[in-house]
Amino acid sequence: MGEGRYTGNGRSRPERAALVRLLRDSGEVDVGCYKPVLLDRQMEVRMSVLGISSPAAYHRLLVTSGAEREVLAHRLFVGVTSFFRDPDAWEFLRSAVLAGLLARDGGGREIRVWSAGCCTGQEAYSLAIALAEALDPQEYLRRVKIFATDADHEAVQAARSGLYDEQELGELPAGLRAKYFVRQGRMLCFRPDLRPAVVFGRHDLVHDVPLSRIDLLVCRNTLLYFSPQARDRITDGFHFALREGGFLFLGNAELLLNRRDQFELVHPRRHVYRRRPDRGGPPRARKVPLPGVPVRPVTQGHSVHTGRAPR
Repeated sequence: MGEGRYTGNGRSRPERAALVRLLRDSGEVDVGCYKPVLLDRQMEVRMSVLGISSPAAYHRLLVTSGAEREVLAHRLFVGVTSFFRDPDAWEFLRSAVLAGLLARDGGGREIRVWSAGCCTGQEAYSLAIALAEALDPQEYLRRVKIFATDADHEAVQAARSGLYDEQELGELPAGLRAKYFVRQGRMLCFRPDLRPAVVFGRHDLVHDVPLSRIDLLVCRNTLLYFSPQARDRITDGFHFALREGGFLFLGNAELLLNRRDQFELVHPRRHVYRRRPDRGGPPRARKVPLPGVPVRPVTQGHSVHTGRAPR
């Protein structure tokens, strides 16, 4: 490996390819599915923290230190999240999407929601609050199932706890904070009586089989980190996961281009899409070829946690 800085110029580099193989083969993370600049940026951060000036020296550290590989892999997943991030978009979702879903088919059937790339859970609990506000507690527990997934095991564990400090809840209106969180020492916990409707689990959007029969799929500010080929595979998975007429809610910097056969744009500023009907047979997840990246079935280690022992 050569000396000097890593730069996110998008070119294929032997040193970057070697690190991709190292992290993938060690079971940490398949960074080959992400934009190269993401790995470059996080490597430079770690090199600065450790006082390492040479990429070759940092690579040698990664080869010998499983702990440093874990730190680097975890940093690749760190995202910016908050409760009801982009309030105007959430208000549109509440008034124009959730209201229609809850009234569909006479207002009695189950509503299945997938928070994909849920990070530490703020998005999933925002969905739970929005749905609980529209329904009484008994109907909410009877009808709502929110599946919240992320590829980062540590983030999923934190989300599953439902615990947040005052700063993390700072942007949540005081009325909602008092209504949906209870104090546990210095932390605040999402209401235990409403918690069973939210199911957390580890899931890799590129490698794992998508969920199914989803009415609303929320994946905000996640797709932008992936390579174009990986985004294509993920988007096909989303089309497979959604029911006909189901909704996809993306982040403000994310657009679905060349997908008019699969998704109808509902609102350009709020980045909400509706799944189009299938043409010529049942939906199938199209396999976009990625070198060395097979689609794998959901296994026990990557399954969505339901609280039940595997059969």
